Amino acid sequence: MLGKKKNSFLVASTVFVLVMGAVALLDNETSSEQIDSEHSIDHSLVANAHKEANTYRKKILEKALPKKATGSAAYRNFVDSAVTTDQYLEELRIGQAKEFLKTSFKSLKDCYREGCGQLPDEDDGFYDPALSIAQQSLKRLLEITARHPKKLDLRNWMEESELLDLLGAENQGLRQAAFENLVNLKGTKEAFQDILEKTRELQGEAAGDALKNMLTFVNEDNKQDLIDSMALISKEGSSATVLGILENLSELKVSQSQINQITEGLCRFKEKKSESHNVAAMSYYLKSMAANSGIELEAQNYCL
Repeated sequence: MLGKKKNSFLVASTVFVLVMGAVALLDNETSSEQIDSEHSIDHSLVANAHKEANTYRKKILEKALPKKATGSAAYRNFVDSAVTTDQYLEELRIGQAKEFLKTSFKSLKDCYREGCGQLPDEDDGFYDPALSIAQQSLKRLLEITARHPKKLDLRNWMEESELLDLLGAENQGLRQAAFENLVNLKGTKEAFQDILEKTRELQGEAAGDALKNMLTFVNEDNKQDLIDSMALISKEGSSATVLGILENLSELKVSQSQINQITEGLCRFKEKKSESHNVAAMSYYLKSMAANSGIELEAQNYCL
């Protein structure tokens, strides 16, 4: 079974720790003579860990994707970590690349919530959806389509509803890539309204990330729509969702009436002792927003 033997998450973590350790040493300008042998990087261990992780990744993808897709040059480029998103289309026929990406997107999208066959570790049950091969692969796929929307004829096969759904994925990079594809697909104005509406359904960090991404497109004509969504989430969302929004939008410049509108729904958290730490964080971000906007929180309209 794919869940036996090596845990892909532990393998990936090993690679990350070793690489980051090497970066830290370089950042500190530590010469090779100063590095104790006990702290030196075992390059063979890094290579073996990378090889095992890549093998496991291919097993999952070859189970999730149609055999025709995994036998193509487009697939080989896709699983080759040395091939960047900018380089992906090089030496590939556009038609072949488009067909592979189209087929793979549908297959991975259909199974990513269940991990596309990836199992938790048998020893400790560890499984993080954000680190799953399915979500990491969808992220890479959408980063490619975001870079080449016209060449890949994105508007004729990518569905807006599928991308909106991915705004709620656990992987932050996947959410970002879905956002970029939505803008490419629908245009700034239409995408803004569609994403804004979807944001009202999102939870936790996903809601904050979506609204933060939209700041680039905020103007005087649509800012109030953004404020209305923030106010609705303040009234109905969980404390984690509200915090995600306030943290990501603390630099948004608002008027006195707009910040009053945002804070109106937050009094419900003040009444719960279990939310005391979250209330303190909310208050901090709201005060930052007020300071950045050159206004003050009015005592009669502020209960935190």
